[in-house]
Amino acid sequence: MGRTPSATLHRSEIGPGERFSQSIGVIDIGSNTARLVVFDVTPAGAVRPVYEAKEVPRLGAGLAADGRLASEAIARGVAAMERFAGTLEYLGVPKTLAVTTSAVRDAPNAGEFISTVQRTTGILLRILSGSEEARYDYLGVASAWGLSDDLICDLGGGSLQLVQTRAAQIANSVSLPLGVLRVTQRHIDHDPPKDRELEDLRAYVRDTLRTTVDAFGGTGRRLFAIGGTIRSAARAVIALRDYPVRRVHGLPIRAHDLDALLELMVEMPSTKRRAIPGIGSDRSDVIVAGLIIMEEVLRASGAPEIVVTGTGIRDGLALEMIGAPLPADPIELASRSVTAASERFSFALDRGRPWRPRRPTVDL
Repeated sequence: MGRTPSATLHRSEIGPGERFSQSIGVIDIGSNTARLVVFDVTPAGAVRPVYEAKEVPRLGAGLAADGRLASEAIARGVAAMERFAGTLEYLGVPKTLAVTTSAVRDAPNAGEFISTVQRTTGILLRILSGSEEARYDYLGVASAWGLSDDLICDLGGGSLQLVQTRAAQIANSVSLPLGVLRVTQRHIDHDPPKDRELEDLRAYVRDTLRTTVDAFGGTGRRLFAIGGTIRSAARAVIALRDYPVRRVHGLPIRAHDLDALLELMVEMPSTKRRAIPGIGSDRSDVIVAGLIIMEEVLRASGAPEIVVTGTGIRDGLALEMIGAPLPADPIELASRSVTAASERFSFALDRGRPWRPRRPTVDL
């Protein structure tokens, strides 16, 4: 295995050869992207990301009619895992948890992919069930926000996870086949898409969500969104609206923001969408479907806006790795989420007196 990292180190304080002997690694392989995050554990029992890398193996691309992973997709996924393994060895991260979700979970040949990854990298992939995915989404979001009666939406490549909370606990959760890659492959055959394709896609999403919202018996007062699609949309909103903030964590996105982005992108081929700030080549062909899905989730939820959260499933997995279960008491949970946010987003917190940000540009 190589001794050089597979991606550019994202923080200047991390130098070549530096070892993270007390850090933990989390790998999350979805239907579209694969991500590696290395976390430091803070004195307060929170986790703080210090290194992140992304690959785009698109495991969910070219699925057979029975859901089997394509051989090309397996090869891309294994190559991504080999690069992640090399990075972890280079950094000296002692403990790593690797998980995979919708595309592998639903594939009859999932065992072939998992065994190949283990044989070539020594890393054992754990397949998360839909309910497990929802739990880790919840843990990750709750680590940064004081949840009450809310709705969490995790839009991935293969599936859409919805988690309803009541009194800061999970009340309902569901995994729906509404991932951006899955829906794009099912409904869009042209680039740019035809009007009829978009109408059919929206109707399918709306009908699927209606059943779920009815089963939930209503939704929450806030809608938190996780995933690369919503983060890409948030970056585009920031750039196009010339907002004074640059962090997507905590950014409110309203229906008119989604409408404006969709109107801008729907007439463009995917190659031109890449020029829009925040929309890279890995999202340019699925962002239109993603925006429609998010519009319909927002509409169905009844919430006034989407709150983008920078914490999610990988943070939840990291918290479980260090044995940091969230307290059941909502007041203690809110206090803990503020403490975790203070350490993650770099502002000082002194319980004895009001806190002041260390830097005026911090966005909570």
